[in-house]
Amino acid sequence: MKFYITAENTFKLKKAFLNLKLYSIISVTDILNEYGYTYDGLHDYGAFIVNQKIVSLINTYIKSKRIRGIIYSNEHLSKCVIDNIFDMLDPVKRIQDIEHTRIIENLEE
Repeated sequence: MKFYITAENTFKLKKAFLNLKLYSIISVTDILNEYGYTYDGLHDYGAFIVNQKIVSLINTYIKSKRIRGIIYSNEHLSKCVIDNIFDMLDPVKRIQDIEHTRIIENLEE
């Protein structure tokens, strides 16, 4: 299973992937909206709740036998976020490949 990391929004992702039903999308923007948070107004407790939701979705999706990959979409992607995702996915044996759409060195901390 592949894991894609991108800063693109869901609308662009739907245009980019030909067979999107084989992929699950984790949109941080959608999760924030679901809980009534914004990037600017996110406090520590809110960040914890959003992170737990993301981890829960990843754990659910990696158990699925029908999907080929997970797409993590975060418009405020940073090197720190990417590093955290790599650390979280490192022990997951089902994820064989992690790709990102931006060069890590060009992202701000």
